[in-house]
Amino acid sequence: MYTRTIKCYQGVDNLIKVKVQNGDQKPYDVTGTTLVFSVIDDYVTSNANVVFQTNVTISNATTGTGTVLIPRENVNGFERDQYLYSIYYTQGNLQFPAYVDDNWGAQGQMQVVSTSFPQFTSNVVINDVEDLGTL
Repeated sequence: MYTRTIKCYQGVDNLIKVKVQNGDQKPYDVTGTTLVFSVIDDYVTSNANVVFQTNVTISNATTGTGTVLIPRENVNGFERDQYLYSIYYTQGNLQFPAYVDDNWGAQGQMQVVSTSFPQFTSNVVINDVEDLGTL
């Protein structure tokens, strides 16, 4: 599994495609495997914590493809603009890291963009204005 920085947008649901590959960049069969996607706030490394976690929805196990849905309610709750993500997989009672780069890194970067889909706020009409004179 090799990837670039994931961008998530506040204000909308975010669907992330996951494609599992072996070291030769070939599809990896994930039949019988559960993949778990986590978003990690590592602002203080010693206190890093998971702020969102969900199973990857497998769309084709033999080609190792699936999706992760991060609902807008969760993304809107992300307070920072930089997070890490990781994916691990389980087989039976064992958990293994899914590597996201060719240097055996188990964490990727996730950027949260808050300005693409801002919430609409209604106009404020002021009817009573006090004249403070001329400057």
